[in-house]
Amino acid sequence: MLNNAAVESILNQVLEGTNNTYKFYDRQIVILSDENNESPTVIKSETNVEQKREISGTVRDSKGLTLPGVTVVVKGLTLG
Repeated sequence: MLNNAAVESILNQVLEGTNNTYKFYDRQIVILSDENNESPTVIKSETNVEQKREISGTVRDSKGLTLPGVTVVVKGLTLG
C-alpha cells in the first residue's frame, strides 16, 4: 500500500515488469503499450482544442469616430 506517494512513483511500481510506459497529456495519464509509444488520436485532438476567448471593443475610423454595425471576423475562419 502506498500513501502520500507521487503519481510517477505509483505508476513506475504498477508498470514494473511490463513493457508498458505512461505519458502525461495535460491532466490525463495515458498508459502506452511497448508497441505504441505515440499518443492516441483521441488524446491529441483533445489537447489541441482551440481555446475560446471573448474579445470586445469599439471599431473606429481614421478620424476616431465609431463605426456602427461593424462585424469583425477571425482571419481564416468564419467566426465573427
